[in-house]
Amino acid sequence: MKNYIPKGLTGKGLLRFLAAVPEVLAKNAFLINIFLIILTLIVGGILYMRIDFIIRASPPELDSPVRFKEEAYQRILQTLNEREEEFQTAAGKTYQDIFSPER
Repeated sequence: MKNYIPKGLTGKGLLRFLAAVPEVLAKNAFLINIFLIILTLIVGGILYMRIDFIIRASPPELDSPVRFKEEAYQRILQTLNEREEEFQTAAGKTYQDIFSPER
């Protein structure tokens, strides 16, 4: 890795460094994949812990109790019952067999 570090931000040194990056990545592909997986797990764990801490530190404040909307519930039940009836009527239909020789 010592040979791939640019000596400065000169044009030739930077170009040599950028040209060598794909070669180094290809030679160490397995190790780089393992490193990226571990890095992803660490970052995901840190984010999860931060969100969990934020949620536990400030519980949600409810201004008013949750109300059950009976009208909306009845509309949903009615829609579900209508769909069930349509499904039952469709299941009872007998369709003509298009593969039978008799017509």
